[in-house]
Amino acid sequence: MISFVLLSHAQTNSEHGLYRDQKLKENYTNSHKSAILLVHFGTTYPDTERKTIQRVNEAVKKRFSDFEVREAYSSRIVVKILNSRGVKKENPTQALERLYKEGYTHIVVQSTFMIEGVETEALREECRKYEEKFVEIRCSNPVFYFPQDYYNIAKIIANERPSNSYTLFVGHGSYDPATAQYSMLSSVFRDSDNPNWFVTTIEGYPNLDVTLKEIANSRFDQTKDTLTLQPLMFVAGDHAQNDIGEEMRDLLISKGYRIKTNLIGLGELEGFPEMIIEKIALELEYKKERITDKKMRYENSK
Repeated sequence: MISFVLLSHAQTNSEHGLYRDQKLKENYTNSHKSAILLVHFGTTYPDTERKTIQRVNEAVKKRFSDFEVREAYSSRIVVKILNSRGVKKENPTQALERLYKEGYTHIVVQSTFMIEGVETEALREECRKYEEKFVEIRCSNPVFYFPQDYYNIAKIIANERPSNSYTLFVGHGSYDPATAQYSMLSSVFRDSDNPNWFVTTIEGYPNLDVTLKEIANSRFDQTKDTLTLQPLMFVAGDHAQNDIGEEMRDLLISKGYRIKTNLIGLGELEGFPEMIIEKIALELEYKKERITDKKMRYENSK
């Protein structure tokens, strides 16, 4: 079993103002009610939903049995499609509003988003709108946040994929600066002795042309070696099946590459649910301090 320790990073960062010691249930009374809201982008593919989303949901429910555990999908398009099929899903605002109306007071919102990109930004904004309604609401971090997160993901992947296998991990990407996080993962792969693992994105940086140059400068021999495509995504849904499993595969084959596909979501891998659980555990013990509050403390200090 893969184990992770994230609380130590909160302790370290508390010295620099990122987190401070404050339990979620500080001053908690019998009149209070607590809940964990798990937010996923969502998928219309039932098989990968069962293997990833439901798997994480159940693991969190088992670990935090004293909390009400709910889910929400951030993709309004996915929510509409599923609702039209008779599968009822809520977006984060709808889920938070229902928790508020049902009398819940202390909330942890934890996503399965990969990076601190536009989806995470939108979720943080939705959480901020409820700060005055709940006694305490904490919006946790995406999969990649602390530097240790990148090493943890490398460890999770290594448990499933041999490091000597040439693998191209394909993330969604982002049009904002957060897309740089994929290059950081590439650096961590090198630092963790996985030189045959490469990272690219569908809609961000590094794009495929950039990553193919990196592959060409490696020990990869296009005449005899095989390159495996694997999603760097929580679920193996539409992007994995179509953009990676068909379009990118066919493009690389047309360029003369020997290609295999391993279309599984990160949520299927051993250790991934535990990583999400540790992120929630961090929020229960520590509270993130806003930089504006930190500056105010400095301004008012003697």
